[in-house]
Amino acid sequence: MISLTQEDVMRSWGGTYDHPLLSIACITFNHEKYIHDTLDAFLTQKTNFPFEIIIHDDCSNDETAKIIREYEIKFPKIIKPIFQSENQYSKGTRAILATFVYPKCSGKYIALCEGDDYWIDENKLQKQVDFLEANPDYGLCYTKIKSFYQDTQSFLPGFIGGPVSTFEDYLINGNQKRTTTLTYVMRKSLCDQYVKEINPSEQHWLLGDYPLTLFLLKYSKAKYFDEVTAVYRVLSESASHSVNPEKILKLNRCLNDIQLFFAEKYNVQGVIKITDRELYSGMFFNAVANATKDNTKEKREVIVQIYKNLDKPTKKEKIFMSFCKTVLGIALLRAYHNVKVFFVE
Repeated sequence: MISLTQEDVMRSWGGTYDHPLLSIACITFNHEKYIHDTLDAFLTQKTNFPFEIIIHDDCSNDETAKIIREYEIKFPKIIKPIFQSENQYSKGTRAILATFVYPKCSGKYIALCEGDDYWIDENKLQKQVDFLEANPDYGLCYTKIKSFYQDTQSFLPGFIGGPVSTFEDYLINGNQKRTTTLTYVMRKSLCDQYVKEINPSEQHWLLGDYPLTLFLLKYSKAKYFDEVTAVYRVLSESASHSVNPEKILKLNRCLNDIQLFFAEKYNVQGVIKITDRELYSGMFFNAVANATKDNTKEKREVIVQIYKNLDKPTKKEKIFMSFCKTVLGIALLRAYHNVKVFFVE
């Protein structure tokens, strides 16, 4: 835990803390190894406005809740926890933020970051809020991130993040340019409108960031900051990341279901139902692309497992699989990185 006191954090707020301008929305589950980094990064943000931290723990069975309580004791005016006595996700509640966290946020703006990720720019919130205050036609701003692989304790070369154009482009083509949820700062009014109009708690989607982003792009503009402000921690298993082909398939089905939902609701042409065979093919080429960036045994095994699920592999799939059977083969694919790889985001 950082050595700062609550008074240290609030010193630049202009003597007020009762009405936060921004709420940090954070959800956690079994994040005892990471939650210190996350909360410390929140508390070291340098702002001229008050903020609050609404942190939801979904009945962790490790020390996560205990750690959060320790922070709450030290920063009672800033940290406002929500503790569940039963795990809501396992009971079928997927929209944890929309159901439990957004209603508790009192700020004009909401910043997102889960309990296993963290920010690395102490001026992140100030820059984003300054922009939104000056540009009322924008409802969202976000930045680039670095990816940290927890298993190998190493950073992935390069960065993730890029500008998005329109709602229709994002809906049809998916998140290919990678909006980065852990850096989001959004208008609370749009989040409230999203909950009311889309009712995500009734949709049972496995993912929450894609439909939220679609809605924000439908009703406002998004600002991309071409700078790195956060670190995304890649775990072998999480709600949005897995090495299990069946789980990956379910996530991709969910993405397509979300696309179909929004296409029907807003009368957008060009979105089609994707078959499981097509999804598996996309998953295969996506896994190959990931392995060329980070050639680990785990990623090679994912390729093999997905390939086993391909019904009547095509010539292209067979050729790629022949390369992926060896470390050298994947290295050759990386060397010829201009080979076009098609995948479903």
